[in-house]
Amino acid sequence: MSYTLESKPDTPYQQKVIDKAVKLIESGQVKKYPNNDVYEKMKSFCEGADFIYWFCHFTVEDITTIVDCGGKVEVYKSEKCCITLQSGSHIHFSSKGKDIDISRVISNEKGDGKLLLIMVLLAYQNVMDQNPTSKSDLILECIGSVGMGVNHRQMDVKDQASVFRSFGFRKYGKYDPKHIHMKLDRTTSDFNNRIKQVY
Repeated sequence: MSYTLESKPDTPYQQKVIDKAVKLIESGQVKKYPNNDVYEKMKSFCEGADFIYWFCHFTVEDITTIVDCGGKVEVYKSEKCCITLQSGSHIHFSSKGKDIDISRVISNEKGDGKLLLIMVLLAYQNVMDQNPTSKSDLILECIGSVGMGVNHRQMDVKDQASVFRSFGFRKYGKYDPKHIHMKLDRTTSDFNNRIKQVY
């Protein structure tokens, strides 16, 4: 069995995480998330959006995501949508059960991450406006880092959560200062002010 990594690990710790993930994969301990309806509609929105067509590269592919929660490694498979800017900055979103998971935001130039996040928020808002009874949340996890190798970014967990909070995301579930679960609250002024900047 062979594996292709998006980016090679550049520290012994990252290699240790990869080794743990490979063992989970080989033993079949990988959760698989099929595409949910909201994800499919967000994908269609992005594929047809002029602002994405003209300024970004949009791709859809299958991916195995590795999440390192302070030594505890989780692995799951899903299809993901990736919006990429010319700078290489990119954002991933995918189905995770009934929800939509933002699994990565990489910003190579100032303001890129915010622009990409706004694009995903617009896609989500558009779909939810047309499906008001949907129970699908837009979620993410803050663990203080993302990616590896050239895509590795390190950031204080609280600072990371603060950035997402300014877009309308709020903490939920059991609080862990090293692993903060967040979901979008569309009733917040933070979210609505971001959306107004675009419309």
